[in-house]
Amino acid sequence: NNICSMWGHFHFKTFDGDVYQFQGTCEYNLVSECQIPVQGFSVHVKRSQSHGNPQITRVLVTIGDMAIVLTKKLVMINEEIIKLPYYLAGVLLEKNAIYTKLYAKLGLSVMWNREDAVMVELDTKYSNNTCGLCGDFNGIPIYNEFLAEARVTGSVEFGNKQRIYGPNDGCVDPYEEDEADQDTVDKCQKFQGDCSALLQSQDWSSCRKVLSPEPYIQACVVDRCWSHPRDMENTATLCFTLSEYSRQCSHAGGIPPNWRTSTFCAVQCPFNMEYSESGSPCVDTCTHRDTSSLCEEHKMDGCFCPPGTVFDNISEKGCIPQEECQCKHNQTYNPGDVLLKDDEECVCQNGSWACERLPTPGVCAVEEGSHFTTYDGKEFTFHGDCYYVLSKDCVGSKFLILGQLIPCVAQKTDTCLKSIALLLNNDKNNVRFHSVYSKIPWAPIRDAKAHPNCPDSSDRLDDPCSYSVDSESYAEHWCLKLKEKEGQFAKCHSTVNPEKYYKRCKYSACTCEKSEDCLCAVFSSYVRACTAKGIFLQGWRDTVCDKYTARCRASQTFSYMLQGCQRTCDSLGSERQGCSTQYTPVDGCACPAGLYEDENGGCVPMEKCPCYHNGEHVKPGKSINIRNEHCVCTNGKLNCNTWKPLITDCPAPKVFFNCSDASIDKHGLECAQTCTHHSIDCVSCESGCQCPTGLLDDGLGHCVKEHECPCQHNGHLYAAGAKIPDSCNSCTCKRGKWECTDKKCPGTCTIYGSGHYNTFDKQRFGFNGDCGYVAVQNKCGNKTGTFHVITENVPCGTTGTTCSKAVRILLGRTQLELIDGIITESELQSGPKINYKVRNMGLYLVIESDAGLAVLWDRKTTVRIILQPQHMGEVCGLCGNYNGNGKDDFTTQGQLQVSDIMEFVNSWKAHTSCSDAEQGFDPCIKSQSRTTWAKMQCSIIKGDTFKDCHKMVDLTPYFENCVRDSCACDTGGDCECFCTAVAAYAQACNEAGVCVAWRTPDICPVFCDYYNGPDECTWHYNPCLTPCYKTCLNREGQCKDPLPNLEGCYPVCPADKPFFDEENDTCPCHITTTTIPTRISTTKNVLTPTTSIFGETSKSPTSTPTTITATTGPPHISTTTAKISTTPTTTQQTRTTGKTPKATTTPVVTSGPRTKQTSEKSTVMNTKPSTTVLTPPRPTITTPCVICEWSEWFNVDYPASGSDIETYENIKNHGKTICENPENIQCRAVSNPDLSVDDFTQLTGQVVQCNISFGLVCEKDKQTQRPYKCFDYKIRLLCCKPCVTTTPETAVTIVKTTKTSTPSSILPTAFTSTTTTTPVLTSKSSTEKTSEKSTVVTTKPSTTTTTTKGTSHVSITTPKISTATTSTQQTLTTGKTTKATTTPVLTTRSSTEKTSGKYTVVSTKPSTTTTTTTGTPHV
Repeated sequence: NNICSMWGHFHFKTFDGDVYQFQGTCEYNLVSECQIPVQGFSVHVKRSQSHGNPQITRVLVTIGDMAIVLTKKLVMINEEIIKLPYYLAGVLLEKNAIYTKLYAKLGLSVMWNREDAVMVELDTKYSNNTCGLCGDFNGIPIYNEFLAEARVTGSVEFGNKQRIYGPNDGCVDPYEEDEADQDTVDKCQKFQGDCSALLQSQDWSSCRKVLSPEPYIQACVVDRCWSHPRDMENTATLCFTLSEYSRQCSHAGGIPPNWRTSTFCAVQCPFNMEYSESGSPCVDTCTHRDTSSLCEEHKMDGCFCPPGTVFDNISEKGCIPQEECQCKHNQTYNPGDVLLKDDEECVCQNGSWACERLPTPGVCAVEEGSHFTTYDGKEFTFHGDCYYVLSKDCVGSKFLILGQLIPCVAQKTDTCLKSIALLLNNDKNNVRFHSVYSKIPWAPIRDAKAHPNCPDSSDRLDDPCSYSVDSESYAEHWCLKLKEKEGQFAKCHSTVNPEKYYKRCKYSACTCEKSEDCLCAVFSSYVRACTAKGIFLQGWRDTVCDKYTARCRASQTFSYMLQGCQRTCDSLGSERQGCSTQYTPVDGCACPAGLYEDENGGCVPMEKCPCYHNGEHVKPGKSINIRNEHCVCTNGKLNCNTWKPLITDCPAPKVFFNCSDASIDKHGLECAQTCTHHSIDCVSCESGCQCPTGLLDDGLGHCVKEHECPCQHNGHLYAAGAKIPDSCNSCTCKRGKWECTDKKCPGTCTIYGSGHYNTFDKQRFGFNGDCGYVAVQNKCGNKTGTFHVITENVPCGTTGTTCSKAVRILLGRTQLELIDGIITESELQSGPKINYKVRNMGLYLVIESDAGLAVLWDRKTTVRIILQPQHMGEVCGLCGNYNGNGKDDFTTQGQLQVSDIMEFVNSWKAHTSCSDAEQGFDPCIKSQSRTTWAKMQCSIIKGDTFKDCHKMVDLTPYFENCVRDSCACDTGGDCECFCTAVAAYAQACNEAGVCVAWRTPDICPVFCDYYNGPDECTWHYNPCLTPCYKTCLNREGQCKDPLPNLEGCYPVCPADKPFFDEENDTCPCHITTTTIPTRISTTKNVLTPTTSIFGETSKSPTSTPTTITATTGPPHISTTTAKISTTPTTTQQTRTTGKTPKATTTPVVTSGPRTKQTSEKSTVMNTKPSTTVLTPPRPTITTPCVICEWSEWFNVDYPASGSDIETYENIKNHGKTICENPENIQCRAVSNPDLSVDDFTQLTGQVVQCNISFGLVCEKDKQTQRPYKCFDYKIRLLCCKPCVTTTPETAVTIVKTTKTSTPSSILPTAFTSTTTTTPVLTSKSSTEKTSEKSTVVTTKPSTTTTTTKGTSHVSITTPKISTATTSTQQTLTTGKTTKATTTPVLTTRSSTEKTSGKYTVVSTKPSTTTTTTTGTPHV
């Protein structure tokens, strides 16, 4: 098995089951990884004897560069004393009353009882790969350890070989002795009966069923035999052996008896705990009552709480009944204590909270200009230029609140909140305006426009802090004060999470012209949120934003508790001024009554107040022009008169509306109904052309009836009656509005990367945790659950970040463990039987159960949990409660809603012994140079690749997580972290209905061809295929609970036999194929074996298929002997672009075709199959030509010193060969090979020279932008060399004629026609318009040659001609390769202009045929 142990009087049991005795007291290698160049781990032990009893004084565990020393009183890591429990880099250390335990996620477990016994458990992946006293773990007893090369090795000799020699080590090895003589054996035999009686009794019957007692009986006999007569009453060595057998019995699944008594091998337990030989090492506590039921460790001996009690981990008072447990939230609450929050009242009961919701007002906020928070707690950022409906009564029209957003003067890309308009009881003649000027820096609220004529806003995708290092440093320095654990705001952290305010702070500080003002506005918003929760932060401006406390005007005073309305000059622009004094207190300076605060903070009378418009202040008595109106500032208000001439001519059927002639309740264009705005909320009047009564503007300038109105969605218009999907629902366009079905859809929780969570109800959070956490379970409160999903984080890189890579699923009595890319099943002792099935779907391993739970795992760092609607509101865990309300997702295991994410996360630990998680730090702060690389890589999310998804799925959290994870994975797995982050966004887009093919050969490639066998092409990559396709077990291709489309490798079976054999991973139809091995010397070859001549997928083969095996080198050509019968067929080819067409089933290998336009006809003559004959070589003549090819990519210098020198001289000095006179050069950055060097340098500001005369030079001293050093670059060269064409001495005649039955004349021509056995590949040929006619003439034996301008196309056949009448007109194709039946065609970078013509192809079936393409030879 995978257990090795040592115990008692120098007894050892190896992994392979050998039990032996070795009385060494030095330091020894118990077990270590060997047979590899770098040792992954080792376990050393040092023994001694005390009063005749052997003891282990030290255990040294080395894992990588971590040295862990275990002694009886302390634990040290790299010579630093630590406090248990402790977690670091995938290693957990903990301690209980009996044992000190070490768990390493690389597959190692060490348990020491701090006396005589050490047990090591290894993952089976280390089989046959260990050495030491535990043996080689090869599964064969004795062999190698005690029997090698036919020689028997004694235990002392074997043990001495494992000694670890240290400096000043005075230890003496035990002497090797001969085998015990018969007298010694006879002497020991007298103890056999006593020892057998102990372990052969009925009490140990359960253990004997799972573990033989014989080795332990013999150990008992030896211990008793070797004991000194005066030590016969000392039972310590006997206790050691019985304890070991009991431990191994529990581990094997047996139930040992409680054999200890108060006088025999007694154990003292702390508190009121009781000793037991077999119990769960996972202790239930007041805060974690389900720990034992979720425990994945083997049962063991130890001290446990009595039945009916749990351990009090709050007051540390020992074991108590559950009803006596206290509760904890910022402080300790006794049973029955009440916790009163602003929205609920909670009572402490049984260690959990019983809460009742309290009626509270809903709060919607617009803060710092662009940050919006809805009544339901959803947050977004938006920039616009219009009046927007912030909130309104959709039933009774009792109120309407509009907010006016305008572009700021200084920052055109951002917006400011100019004013708020309040309309009560739909009284449009009595509107309350409140002018505002606050910085607002996007979100999908375009449909909330109050006026349809306003322009739609565009999303801001850039990071405002990326434009200035100084601004970024400034923002980071000050905004971090919001998150300081010992700072002014710390006491509010548990009530109001500062994370979102920190992000807002950085955004605003980098966006605003006056950074400090905007930054301080965010601090004020956080303070106000704390005040609303009853947390008053006094004196916070002493450390940040202190200028406001010191700069109050002489007539003003500063206060942290202002509740009255502060009159300002800006407010005079409103129709009315007034407010309530019952709102949450704020801080600031106040003017006395009768005075108004101006833009400079001074208090002035009304007549001296300026006016405010679009971020500009207009002095009293001055005027400005606004939308063709002349406005004068009087008493803080602009009075405007229009001077714009009226345009009364409108295109029919629109009519002109004149506000001057309208009644007071008419508002013209301001309130004109459109298809998208049936009910317009307006506050003023606007003249202009509008649709007549009964018709609505359709958004395109047309007037239509209401039932003809189109609907808008994501910037597109859909005609009336159109249907679109919305998750599991469908929406129909009716009267300009979408009417959707109301099905309850499955919920999805996603966990990916470095601890990123997206709950069922779309709440996002992240943390760095070190143990297992309950992601979701249906055992909530007092309910009895049937399933649990537990995710476990493992470390990535040196930054301490973690990745979700291990998953444990409990389905009734079945446990499934997903780790290291594999799934392991085991049975639990209790629970119902729940059926499930496991499938491989693309990149995911999918587990579907009858319980309505599905888990999708990419075998790496992503876990997706899908629940069916019957579980809505019935689950709990880190994925939330799936009730449609994200505001209550952060509910602890004690059933208390909290805003502190860490309190929420730590309550869902699967094991109480694990240390608490901490708020995730930003690894990019640690490495600024890596931040640049991470942002550049992750910019694919913001780029054109995903542009169709930007309106569907908010990219911001995915981009931020991508950068964060890419910074964190700094010791291998760099691309893995980046790829996982991008794949998460791609999958979110996929589920939103946008399929993005983002992977390339250079960016996170997926190599599906790995799964294809020789001569097979079954597996293909698809970025978003439905997991429900036709298989032998699912012939309808339907799923009971449909899964989202998933990317990955999928089988493509022939249309006539479409069912995939899931068991054998093959298509069940077997087709005999003819293999033509082809060696290809071009770069970036694309194999397209299922593309027809029209660029479509071939579903029904009509001729014998042919498979091409692509390698490198020259192509092999065979000729065919055929008997020709004329069967003319005419095929019309249509134009396609950038694809490789082929006839029926013949694959084509091309290299980078570029296409303009083609139109042509062809005649194909099919022949009957005949024997293939290889033509012997003939005497040749030589025709000169030139071959141009790109070299390999050269990257011999790495910018470790900051510079990168890829010159020809440097390349040659590194032993590389390059051509003497290159024709062209290409330079690329290694990190972004798809960008030209010019584009890359423009993006990054790098100073780089790329020149065909010398190569590439990038010097560190010339870099002017961060990171102030060169990136890594590579180059390649276009080299040309002459080639030789071998030509047999066969006469070829070219006859220019329209119709002919026999050759009539031979004409001289400028064309070169040859018969060849080796194709000539050309590079970058480009042909203009061509049209000509040619006739193919064959001989016996003959060479069939089709000739075009500048190229030769040859096939060698030995036909017997029965008819030879053809009508031929030659054409050329457009960057594509056409061919007939079974012949592969090779092309290289052909580029063709417009062409028109005809050509004739003669072929065999199967045969070698020739097709014609201008500029490229085909053989």
